[in-house]
Amino acid sequence: MNETQRKRFSDALVRVGDDEEILCELAAIAYEDGQPLLQQLDQAISHQDMEQASRSGHSLKGTLSGFETGHPTTLLQPIIDAARREDPNEASVLFTKAKPQLQSLLKEIHSISG
Repeated sequence: MNETQRKRFSDALVRVGDDEEILCELAAIAYEDGQPLLQQLDQAISHQDMEQASRSGHSLKGTLSGFETGHPTTLLQPIIDAARREDPNEASVLFTKAKPQLQSLLKEIHSISG
């Protein structure tokens, strides 16, 4: 990891006892899991399957929160809430705004996966 990555994921490093090797291994797993979950969320919202959107969003939030508990991970909760309320329009609007930021976070996580 370079200094920028250490700074960016400093909270995640603390959670793993400053063990960069473990964090890099966890990053590989998070990316492998997160990428399909983001696609599942996108498809569920596109098909207005709010039950699946809620599940995928919740799983994605859990996957990403090991690396980032703030923004943009926090953008997932309103999407999950809209899905649970069976509001596909709101879920779609929120997801459209959040998707590029979530993709960026996944790329950042991937960059430290070795």
